[in-house]
Amino acid sequence: MSRSSQEHQLSLPSRLEVRRKLGEGAFGSVYEVHDRELQSRVALKCLERLDAHSLFRFKREFRELADIVHPNLVRLHDLFCFDSRWCFTMELIHGVSFFDHVRPGAAYPNDAPTIDSEDYQTAVSGVLGSGGTVNTTRLRSALMQLTEGVGALHRAGKLHRDLKPQNVLVTENGRVVVLDFGLLADIDEKGEQEAATEIVGTPAYLAPEAAAGLVHGAESDWYSVGVMLYEVLTGRLPFDGKPVSMLIRKQMADPVDPEPLLEPNQRHFARLSMQLLARRPQDRPKLESIQAALVAASDHDEDSEISSFRGEDVASLITYQPSEYLVGREASLELMSKAFENVVQGKGTMLRGYGRSGMGKTSLVRFFVDDLRRAKRARVLSGRCFECESVPYKALDSLIDALTQWLLARSCDEVVTYLPKDILPLARMFPVLRRIPVIAAMGDGEELEGLDYHEVRKSAFSALRSLFGEVSRRKPVVLWIDDLQWGDEDSAAFFSNLLQPPDAPRVLLILSHRSEDTETSPILRQIVHAQTRAAYRCFEVEVSPLSQDACERLASLILREQGSHDSALPFALASESGGCPLFVLHLVRHALRLDGGSSPPTGVRLDDVLWEYLGTLSAPAARMLRVVALAGRSIELSVAREVAGLSGELREALDVLRTQRLIRTQGVRSTDLVEPYHDRIREIVTSRMSLEERVSLHQALARCLESRGADPETLVVHYRGSGDRESAWRCAVAAAERAAEALAFRRAADLYREALLLKPERRTYELRIKLADALANAGHGADASAAYLEALVTAPAQDVLEIRRKAAEQALLVGKVDEGLALIDDMLAAAGMKLTKTSLGALLSLLWRRAWLRVRGVGFRGTYHHDPEILRRIDVGWALAVGLSNCDTIRGADLQVRALLLALSAGEPSRIARGLALQAGMLAVAGPKCHDKCMELLDASRALTSKLGDPFTLGWYHVGAAAVAYFEGRFGDCISEGDKAMAAFTHCSGVSWERTTIRHYAIWSLMWIGHVGAAAKRTKAQLEAAFERGDLYSATDLRLFTSNMAWLVDDTPQEARRAVDEAMEHWSRRGFHAQHYYALYAYGQIDLYIGDGESALKRVDQAWSPLRASMLLQVQTVRIEMLHLRARSALAAVHQCPERATKLLRRAKSDAAELAREYSIVAPPMAELIRAAIASIENQSERCVACLRKAIEGFEAAEMGQYANVARRWLAIRSHDEAALAATTAYMESEGIQNIERWTQMLAPGFANPQDRPH
Repeated sequence: MSRSSQEHQLSLPSRLEVRRKLGEGAFGSVYEVHDRELQSRVALKCLERLDAHSLFRFKREFRELADIVHPNLVRLHDLFCFDSRWCFTMELIHGVSFFDHVRPGAAYPNDAPTIDSEDYQTAVSGVLGSGGTVNTTRLRSALMQLTEGVGALHRAGKLHRDLKPQNVLVTENGRVVVLDFGLLADIDEKGEQEAATEIVGTPAYLAPEAAAGLVHGAESDWYSVGVMLYEVLTGRLPFDGKPVSMLIRKQMADPVDPEPLLEPNQRHFARLSMQLLARRPQDRPKLESIQAALVAASDHDEDSEISSFRGEDVASLITYQPSEYLVGREASLELMSKAFENVVQGKGTMLRGYGRSGMGKTSLVRFFVDDLRRAKRARVLSGRCFECESVPYKALDSLIDALTQWLLARSCDEVVTYLPKDILPLARMFPVLRRIPVIAAMGDGEELEGLDYHEVRKSAFSALRSLFGEVSRRKPVVLWIDDLQWGDEDSAAFFSNLLQPPDAPRVLLILSHRSEDTETSPILRQIVHAQTRAAYRCFEVEVSPLSQDACERLASLILREQGSHDSALPFALASESGGCPLFVLHLVRHALRLDGGSSPPTGVRLDDVLWEYLGTLSAPAARMLRVVALAGRSIELSVAREVAGLSGELREALDVLRTQRLIRTQGVRSTDLVEPYHDRIREIVTSRMSLEERVSLHQALARCLESRGADPETLVVHYRGSGDRESAWRCAVAAAERAAEALAFRRAADLYREALLLKPERRTYELRIKLADALANAGHGADASAAYLEALVTAPAQDVLEIRRKAAEQALLVGKVDEGLALIDDMLAAAGMKLTKTSLGALLSLLWRRAWLRVRGVGFRGTYHHDPEILRRIDVGWALAVGLSNCDTIRGADLQVRALLLALSAGEPSRIARGLALQAGMLAVAGPKCHDKCMELLDASRALTSKLGDPFTLGWYHVGAAAVAYFEGRFGDCISEGDKAMAAFTHCSGVSWERTTIRHYAIWSLMWIGHVGAAAKRTKAQLEAAFERGDLYSATDLRLFTSNMAWLVDDTPQEARRAVDEAMEHWSRRGFHAQHYYALYAYGQIDLYIGDGESALKRVDQAWSPLRASMLLQVQTVRIEMLHLRARSALAAVHQCPERATKLLRRAKSDAAELAREYSIVAPPMAELIRAAIASIENQSERCVACLRKAIEGFEAAEMGQYANVARRWLAIRSHDEAALAATTAYMESEGIQNIERWTQMLAPGFANPQDRPH
């Protein structure tokens, strides 16, 4: 198979490039691939048999080894599901089999097949030939390393169960690596394998007890090692013949002792092999005895190869913290018990456990659930999210695996009592459930094909909730998901739904995660947000640093178990740990290495302990850690790789550092961020670096980061550290200006101060003024005043009075106000209000008052006593709210709620009616999900308006109704309500803002509906009027967003672009306002109109981060419009950049999926139109037509005429329907569209074939 055909067949992510096929087995194939992002070669294992049993084992193989890093175990990297294919990447090993390495030249005809209990009869026996000579030096070294690797597995509680020469490779430099963990199993607390009766493995290497289906443990793996040793010594297996005969003979007889036939220097190996091949497990030597025998056999001349790759596995070195060592968490356990008791009482409950890295979150929860399990008080199912996984429903997947295992242990009759009738949608989402015979017998769910994905998912989630409900009827269920920060947002929807009353299952849902990721992890943000509106009980357990006493007790427990009883040592270790259990363990191990812990080390310091430990790292890992530590903040992996000078070693360094808890990453893509696992690690590494190394790395970091357009504030640190004060000054000034533009004035002031300190000779007047301005804007009046006065020293004569005025103004802010601020403050003071100083303060105020409004309700007393003072207070708040809404939405909304609350308290009906209408419009930005609440507010406003008969109040009711209709996608209703508002306002004065707002809504709605000709005429007429009255707000908005299409209707894209340029030239560049979003949308439309999808996509990508930071993506219409624009841009770019087609299509598919998930009438048809274009590009004609029909149906339902027309046009072309095509052309011509082809490609780009292009 050629490389290109392999890639096509595998359908891999674009980052992976197949180089060659390495081999294949019963369940999967292995390829050598190149990771373009990490610039390294890895092995890729792909699952070929996508049945439930194979998928379960495939995932388990990866997950059970994810946290174990050992030089004699192959390192696993990433598990992912791409295009329905399950794969994982792992370390690429170039080597020969254990047999070929130790006995070079010997004949080894055929690989012995692996058997499975489900496919036992298919096994055949391999016949081994003799020949070759045993290299005892190699044998001794290889055996020692093999035992190290197998021992590491056993210490981690795992059995390999398929050890054989083919699964043990030896590299050219003698490193032994154990491979293929597809049959991995757990060892329970008693050292016994869980699935006692499961017969799996290769018959020739299977232990007698395993072959008999008896309970077996670590001794079974040592038996397999004994077979391998016997085989290389003799050239034959201990037992041969057919599989069944071989397995029976193992239990009845001992193999022939080869010692008499071997050379003297091989006989000690023969004795060891016979001991390992003992029929009774208890008669076989353990790891320590095996290694002692190997050392003794070397005649005390340990070969360098033996120690070259020896080392403790990370699982035992770092993460070892048994639950019995849990101390100092009594209060947390008590709170967790209360949460469980809540479940016992029949109430679904969530418990969120969080804390900083190294605090012992996992140990705490494991102790708690193990206690419940031992007491048989609950059915416990646990799962975990893995950093290096990219699989569907990542946070649920491992939990479903655990559920499957639990159900498999039940009888079929019992399973039936738990399963809901509609289990097939759930089995479709999680195929491992088909391992359960009852579910497998129900069929493959063909009837689900073609159904809407969201409906299938909804049914699946409902079935899972019902299943947990049935299971929890007899006994409470505890579901634990660990490391939730790596989870996905799709799973969050289930977690929120699971516990919602009524009829919530008796489930305690435990979600544990790192607190550092609460703000950055999408699923954590969603979960935390869901808690605020949950109808079920939520408990939070913060896992904080341990007290000194608790750290002492922890140290004492471990030391006593290791035979140390020194009373002074625990105190010394605890004092140095800083309350971190992880550091206590490091310190204890260090103490135990010093005289066996018999006496306390003098002056024990954590820095020394960790530094000594860090000294054991490989050179690539050490370089990577130094770079990451010195960076001072999170940096991209690609930056760390470049500065550390790593290429192929990057993956190894990442695996070691991440698993040893020295770094944290957000993933393994080149753009993912990496930082030290704990600040103490950062401090230790940087403090021990030489000045020369720090300067060199700071310089390399500065250059690398600046070449990638890094934030200048980051560059300040590195240029300063490198001694380049000139560059540091330049970046400090740039960073300060950027901070000021982002309204981060306090930070801007700090950076201006930094610039002044870096280059005292450049303490210019302009820089001092900028510092003073930043301080003023930050609200630091006294400091600002001092800075202005300092600037007077070098101020030009013409600026002196202005600077003095500013200095006086800032001084007065401490307790007085100037003329302008006095007016505002006097108004607010009279209204009993105070303008919040920060956006955060305004947001908190807004949220608090909205919450109070929900609690209070909108009722008021029926009688009103006229009080001019109260009316003035309400009107001040109202006027400022409306005025601020164009430039400071948060403060405006805050003041609006305050005014409404005041009006409700006063009982003044007209002001209440207006406030309710405006509040409805502000709530509607979240989309139709707030429909009921918005309607409730509007109904209350309408009822009051009807009684009053006041046109101004009536007009405001219709303004609110128009806003609600627009944000819900009811564009026809928006226009209708706007017209009613305009009619009402004809009888009013002082309503310029209201009229302008309604006109903008009308134009935007007309564009969406498809009356683009009318919208274009209105846009240009109103723009001229706005210029005449000097209305910057209206003149800006009318040249942006969909209004800008007025110039595209005329086929003048250059004029459209100039309109945007001129509009934004006069708009503030500080922050990211709605106008910046409007401009982005207009520019993107223009790019698409001229066929430049690549520029449109680049523009959207560059703006996405500030757009998200501005919180505008929380507005549903903005989110939908931007997802649609981005998807269209990606599709248009496919024809410009065919080499990137796969990646671009994947992005378009992703955005289409997000659109389809929106609870909105307008988004789903947009998604279908995108999917139709994708299908066209992928030559899926039937799917393309089907999606077009769905899109048309959806657009018609949403009254989105121009989009429905474009979809009909593509359908007509596909169907060769000339009449339908002519109808779409006539529609566009009637709207005055001058270039139909460009217009079509702008709204629906990407349809691939030349014959599909419209004319």
